Amino acid sequence: VGVQATDNFHYRAPWDTEHDIFDPAYSVLRLSSPDLFLDPRQLYYATYVSSRAQRAERSGQVVEHLEIAEPHGGLPPKWASLLLEMSCPLRHAEAGASLVALDGTRYAWGAPIASACGFTAMDRLYNAQLLTEVAIAVGGAEAVPAAKARWMEANELQAIRKFVETLLVESDWAVAALAQDQL
Repeated sequence: VGVQATDNFHYRAPWDTEHDIFDPAYSVLRLSSPDLFLDPRQLYYATYVSSRAQRAERSGQVVEHLEIAEPHGGLPPKWASLLLEMSCPLRHAEAGASLVALDGTRYAWGAPIASACGFTAMDRLYNAQLLTEVAIAVGGAEAVPAAKARWMEANELQAIRKFVETLLVESDWAVAALAQDQL
């Protein structure tokens, strides 16, 4: 709170001479007091890292179970197929969502909202990595390029892909961040 740079900028970005390096005009979203945008869950750095470490431990146990169950036929083929065909390609949607949130960390006006975007970016990147681990655990190394091919070619995934790609080129970080929450 209260750490947003507001003056003593030495230059404007050469690719955008209309804005200061930190500029509230990067978005149509204008908060009357950006420092009041506080997380009610109190997810600041230490609590965020602690809660995400617990999440990673639980997720690792699930992936480990999949790796153990799969060779012994413990995961029914229909479930394996569903994971590989529908869930695993969504790792690309999560990776795209991470990039959109990272844009918010750079262009957001107000440290609290930029921090929230940073935490969201890391959560979405983790989701993408977890879906990749699941793909490998269930389908082996060849499942990763197969998931990418489905993301690029499967008709049922093209609306989501178009949505993610549209957000990636949205120039207003807040419009993209708010729209991404619809995914």
